[in-house]
Amino acid sequence: MVAATMNLPIDPALGQAAIVPYKKSAQFQIMYKGVIQLCIRSGQYKAIHCSEIYKDELKSHNPITGEVKFHDPETYKMRNKGEKKNVVGHYAHFRLSRGFEKSDFMTCEQAMSHAKEYSKAYQSDLKYKKKSTPWSTDPIAMGNKTVLLRLLKKYGVMSMDMQDAFIADNTFEAARARSDDEVTARTGKKHVDVKMSDTETAEPEASEDFM
Repeated sequence: MVAATMNLPIDPALGQAAIVPYKKSAQFQIMYKGVIQLCIRSGQYKAIHCSEIYKDELKSHNPITGEVKFHDPETYKMRNKGEKKNVVGHYAHFRLSRGFEKSDFMTCEQAMSHAKEYSKAYQSDLKYKKKSTPWSTDPIAMGNKTVLLRLLKKYGVMSMDMQDAFIADNTFEAARARSDDEVTARTGKKHVDVKMSDTETAEPEASEDFM
């Protein structure tokens, strides 16, 4: 099992990885906290973080230089109130043990555009008018994950464990989307997902974010 190999706990409360029942098998999916955990374990990262950004937190973002500036944290109010409608983007940052550091920012629109272009499972959701993937049910968490993975792909140090986890995650995402098309072609009926219990985690999918 990939989860055992990665030594990531399958516990929804920790949000590092999930075993998702699909068809007749259980599939591994890594979440952004699991990505962070693998980075820390590699010993290459001194600090790593990602988060959604609220309207009253973002001061400016230069898409050319990548520079992101924030207002004084003492002025933040929307985050404490949990006003998700005021989330304007997603931010990720890391600092390597040797001193190199880098950050990345995506607007919510950029994150969703990325999902539409690269996520086969989300494309399937849109095609069949269903909500079976995290991009449909928890876009903020997926946006956080996307900006983190994009940052790591461009500038991070990728351990073998990280690469193996992402490959396994990608395999599941692609298979799920392909299955939806196969069901429709064979039966003429759209795939219907069975609502899972509260042990299902809100945020399993990574895969396409490394495109």
